[in-house]
Amino acid sequence: VAPCFGSRADSHRGMTALARQFRLPLLRRFARPAVFDSRAASYEDPTKLARTVAVADTIRKRPWFRPMGDCLDVGAGTGLLTFELAPSFEQVTAFDVSAGMLEVLQAKADRSGIGVTTTLGPLEQLPRFDMVFSLLAFHHIPDADGMASQLLEHLKPGGRLLVADLLATPNVRRFHKPHEIVGEHYEHDGFAKSAVQSWFSDCDDFDWVEMPLWRDLAEGWRGAGFAEAEEFHLFVASATLKA
Repeated sequence: VAPCFGSRADSHRGMTALARQFRLPLLRRFARPAVFDSRAASYEDPTKLARTVAVADTIRKRPWFRPMGDCLDVGAGTGLLTFELAPSFEQVTAFDVSAGMLEVLQAKADRSGIGVTTTLGPLEQLPRFDMVFSLLAFHHIPDADGMASQLLEHLKPGGRLLVADLLATPNVRRFHKPHEIVGEHYEHDGFAKSAVQSWFSDCDDFDWVEMPLWRDLAEGWRGAGFAEAEEFHLFVASATLKA
């Protein structure tokens, strides 16, 4: 695992006030920040850490990947992928609508003193970046198509957008707990490849990778006769904005 990197925060001081100021516009595209605030302190676990390392390794091995100037992690959460990819960028910005998640990210960053800027947004006011990436955030976004379009607007000419999330497989519903409902606890049971490709229709050099993801099932699924763990699939999709 890459070492944790410290931070300077552009907006993290006074996070609660910023959350009140900016959260309402962001809710048009992002779901339930308060839910993630409540999960922040206990969010990370060995499974998530190992999964993130695997995704980061996959990204770094792609033929298009190279050190770049600046990047934006969308739905950064506690910064798992932020910190894994940070060494490849001169400047790193972590965006999330959950103040609680960013507080955890900031604390991790402060412990080691290398710069990561954290922000609650609004996304519309952020600048353009050489790369924008997002891990397992899109299935929590009601308007995923609209978000993809908006993120492309935050790329510099020749910049790259990368989205890693759940592939729509027959068993993807069981990635979430039995009581969790689409539209109430999350927004999408994964995405079909054709839908993801449409996000990048105005881009060049479309790249697609599928990765297996083993996950222990919640007790409710095991009690219904399913195995203790199942294999799901992540996709890592990216493309370059036409210059």
